Amino acid sequence: MQYHYVGHCVQSTEVELALARCALWISLPRFIPLALPCPSCCSWHLLLSARTGDAPTTRWDFLGRPWYAEDVPSVPWRCRVPNERLRDALLRKGFSPADVADKLRVDHKTVERWITKGRTPYAKYRHSISVLVHESENYLWPDAIKSERSAEVAESEVVKVYPHRHTLPRDVWDKLLRGSNERIDVLVYAGLFMTEDPGMIKNLRGKAMAGTRIRIALGDPDSEEVEKRSLDENIGPGTLGAKVRNALAFFGPLKGESGIEIRCHSTILYNSIYRFDQDMLVNTHVYGFMAAHAPVMHLRQLSVGTLFETYSESFEAVWKDASAPKW
Repeated sequence: MQYHYVGHCVQSTEVELALARCALWISLPRFIPLALPCPSCCSWHLLLSARTGDAPTTRWDFLGRPWYAEDVPSVPWRCRVPNERLRDALLRKGFSPADVADKLRVDHKTVERWITKGRTPYAKYRHSISVLVHESENYLWPDAIKSERSAEVAESEVVKVYPHRHTLPRDVWDKLLRGSNERIDVLVYAGLFMTEDPGMIKNLRGKAMAGTRIRIALGDPDSEEVEKRSLDENIGPGTLGAKVRNALAFFGPLKGESGIEIRCHSTILYNSIYRFDQDMLVNTHVYGFMAAHAPVMHLRQLSVGTLFETYSESFEAVWKDASAPKW
């Protein structure tokens, strides 16, 4: 006799309750409830078996509810994996599951299941947690938002598009810099235009003293990537490398300042990134044009958005491999 199984992963303490819910099915000859230990997650799989001969597209969960799908597997569902991103975000902010449960007014076991079992919270809880840990919903729960909805939200993250960087008003830069309280991230090759602000060093030092984390990633002036970009911009060999050295000399007074870190990278950049808390300016790189003549997108992070998060993760990837500069 053959059987088709569908499973639901439950805690061992829930097995008796789940079996009781299936008591009615025990009296029916077509269905047999089973509880089997799962070697992967130390929980139990509660199964309902349907004898061969039943409709191949019909399955039942442990509550006796029918599932109608052609692609339902005939093996137990895969156990959910822990949500390590959520766990890490809470630890970094110093929150325990009990702390989150108190703030959201839910049972602490519910929060633990969100972490250890990878369960996805309701939308209102996802939003509250993302605000609490200062991470986007898309980062914490990548599969929670449907692709169509994600695309709509991404469009809403675009505040404005400027045809050229030099058309971006100076007061926009100043407003974003002054309004930053948590982080300022800069990813460029040289970003020499920033040295045109005589108050830049003072402002950055003041922000760092107030608790803002500042990270500046400049290109390695001796790298092949910087030299190639110099040729791509049609500004001549060695020119961009010289600009990077000028930028390093400008930011030199910030060396060793608490809260400020400067690194050099050897990465092919497709855009420069300037992040100010939840706002970001993305300066695209266009072959044959200097960055000042390329378009700029002004983005503002939304908790369920993906566009802002994409560039944020790009910055982190470059920053991770960057190293201390040769002053």
